Amino acid sequence: MNLIKRYITKNPYFSDGRYLTDSGFDGFFLHSVGCNQPDPLVFLRGWDNAAHTNAGINGFIGAEAVYITAPCLESVGTVKRMPHAGRPANDHYIGFEMTEPKQLRYNQNATAFTVPEAELESARSFVAATYCNAVELFAALCLFHGKDPLADGVILSHREGAKRGIATNHGDPETVWNGLNMPYTMDGFRADVKSKMEENGMTRDECNALITQAVAPLNAQIAALKNRLTEKENELQQLQTGIGFHSERISALCELVGMHSTEILQCTALTEAQRTALEALNDGIDERIQTALNAALGPMIGHLEDAPKWMRPALRELLEFGVINGGTPAEVDPLDVNKRQAILEAVLMAKKCAERYADALLLPTLDENGEATA
Repeated sequence: MNLIKRYITKNPYFSDGRYLTDSGFDGFFLHSVGCNQPDPLVFLRGWDNAAHTNAGINGFIGAEAVYITAPCLESVGTVKRMPHAGRPANDHYIGFEMTEPKQLRYNQNATAFTVPEAELESARSFVAATYCNAVELFAALCLFHGKDPLADGVILSHREGAKRGIATNHGDPETVWNGLNMPYTMDGFRADVKSKMEENGMTRDECNALITQAVAPLNAQIAALKNRLTEKENELQQLQTGIGFHSERISALCELVGMHSTEILQCTALTEAQRTALEALNDGIDERIQTALNAALGPMIGHLEDAPKWMRPALRELLEFGVINGGTPAEVDPLDVNKRQAILEAVLMAKKCAERYADALLLPTLDENGEATA
């Protein structure tokens, strides 16, 4: 099995903060996509979208690769909740979709299909490959989370979930297996998963190897992000040092100007015209100081709508979580920002880098026996 980690981070359910844990995490659902599209990446691109609000998923199973789309092999007993089958199943199970062969010809309502006789073996061959990948994936999931695939309710199809009254009324994946006259059943699937875990000698090390294979491509990206973050932190430090240095000079200048202005204005020998000229000089100095500060820190972003368009989605998240606030109570104006653009850019840079590798930092460290260490 070629296991690839490709999280659908733009899907609205990915970042909702909801996880299934411990006793609330019952097991796994096996689905079939219900259309003749064999490529998992087509679905992945469609579901990795903020507008895809009707469902989420933890993985797509193709004939050549399995794509993990939300955390499920990172922390024992904890998985990302992604709605896939209706409630209450969504609150206790995570789901995985098997893609289907292009040879299927569905009817208008997508309730049944036919396959040309000449293409029947190709369709069966594809389904056999997805079945084998599903067995390996579910064996890795059960082994990692310490679940028995033969125990009641640990592994269910969407059809079985519907019969139990915990999922929507679907018939997959049995619809595909039966429609192609293949020998697969869910009881057989569960037995094959158990066999893969035990009879075929799948060890925890093998499971960990699959997980390592999935996250390995991210290691270089994480290292590059860390280096980039360090560079940006150094640049920010230099900027802060420069601003601090000039702020001290400006403060000293203001204090000096203010002190002498007071002495001059108090001098009775000055004429009214001289006092007026001196006040104008002070105003000019203040204006130049403010101009210098504005140039260093960028424009003031008073309200979310004042921010550049590229910045608004991330700022909205920070406002909603109370990370930033312009001083106006959220119940009065939840979009009040009141911050300089340079400061906001620094905050968003840190947020973006943190999001890129936060999930990888949560991966468990395993000892030589395959047990998660502290």
